[in-house]
Amino acid sequence: MGILKSIKKKYVAHKFSSENLNIIQDIQGDTFVDILSAYRCDGWELVTDYRDFDASINKWQGKLRKGSIVLVLDWNQHKLGQVVGPERVIMPLSKAFSLQALKRPK
Repeated sequence: MGILKSIKKKYVAHKFSSENLNIIQDIQGDTFVDILSAYRCDGWELVTDYRDFDASINKWQGKLRKGSIVLVLDWNQHKLGQVVGPERVIMPLSKAFSLQALKRPK
């Protein structure tokens, strides 16, 4: 592993640890849509730059916001979906959708 890649990995691990963030990765398209729908129905506001999610597009990024809590959602057809947010939100989300939450990205 190159030195820059190693530094970046350590920085990301530190950021996740210091901000008490968790991540769910490799979310299939159907489950990603279900998560978006469930959270929007629960009062979360979807904030995107220009378009709603569509699994057929190559890349998409959005945020779900409720009060001061923000979840960052990313979709990439090759890497699938991921959700990043506070542990207190990500852990129940992972259990509700039978997904694995991690303390930092793989």
